[in-house]
Amino acid sequence: MQVTQAIASACELNPGADVVFMALDEYLVPLAFAKRTSWRIAARRVVAFKYRVWADGRGFHDHLNRAATSIALSRTSGELVVFDERLRGTRIAGQPVHIVPDPWFGLFNAELRSEARARFGFSEEDFVALTIGFQDARKGFPLVLAASERALRDSGRKLFIVGNIKEEFKPRLLALKAKFPAQIVHLDRFVEEGELPYVFAAADVTLLPYAKSFTASSGVLPRSCASSVPVIACSHGLVGYRARTYDLGIVINTDCPSALATAIDQMSVELGTNRTRWARSLSQFSQATSLRAFEESVWPLFHD
Repeated sequence: MQVTQAIASACELNPGADVVFMALDEYLVPLAFAKRTSWRIAARRVVAFKYRVWADGRGFHDHLNRAATSIALSRTSGELVVFDERLRGTRIAGQPVHIVPDPWFGLFNAELRSEARARFGFSEEDFVALTIGFQDARKGFPLVLAASERALRDSGRKLFIVGNIKEEFKPRLLALKAKFPAQIVHLDRFVEEGELPYVFAAADVTLLPYAKSFTASSGVLPRSCASSVPVIACSHGLVGYRARTYDLGIVINTDCPSALATAIDQMSVELGTNRTRWARSLSQFSQATSLRAFEESVWPLFHD
């Protein structure tokens, strides 16, 4: 309540100012429904950034959230800015939606490959599949474990796990390590920003077999692309849309238990023949979503 009052007071003291909201549920919606309406008259323009994916989510809370945000935008004549290009050309609350890139940053590039492989103990000939982040069902870790049972039968393939494992999956990982002791590398620790580029550069493919409940954006996807590493991704949600639309690798139906193992087999074969094509599309996507591209896209929103 104190924050909303502070925003209202600031608008009234500075008439003609732009008001930018980054947390719509916490600030924009309460203010839009508040009895004190003078701030809306004082504000020259209301701009609302929504980082959460607008289009996905079929639950009651998702529908309620979209409806409340739409009403709030209508009451404030607010303009919506999203990071989801699937909304390009649409209008919400009578206003056109502004699309900005979903940005990444860091020193990610393919030139680190040899140094990265030496750092983590991989040879140049190894086929390395990376899974990074907190490993749970939502991120598709059960599929990774199941697929590895088949994929690691080829001794030239390695599974690179970076991140903590949810407790319930630790016994299965231990059993897999016992079966393939030389083919699994697990960094069970926090990885600093400066080390992340080496993590991605060491891989041949990044695994994104997210569960159907995962519909959000992914910071892993553009960093993998910037490292010129194709992905095996779920076919649904924003991640699936981007992987499929921009030719960033192979998409799979994560409802099919064998789909990931089959895709790993396919990727290990196609990587040689499609490397040039994928390198081009991965580079184009990473450039289009870079921090610089984001800055260039946001600038016109606030400069007439």
